[in-house]
Amino acid sequence: MSVFALSWLVIVVRLTLASLRLPMAFTVLFALIDLALLLVFLFTGLGIYLFLDAMGVATGGKPLPLGKPLLK
Repeated sequence: MSVFALSWLVIVVRLTLASLRLPMAFTVLFALIDLALLLVFLFTGLGIYLFLDAMGVATGGKPLPLGKPLLK
């Protein structure tokens, strides 16, 4: 699945670069799609990190650093 998403991202980035000769609306649209795909990768990575933390603690390991709390 990640190979598909990565290849999709590469294709959309290339479309974004190719759309520079088209009206600006097309370039903005492709740039927003690029941003959405990057956010999907970011949240997927965060989910994997949290899952690995939970699995490590459940099997007796040390917890991974998750950062400081936002509220005290």
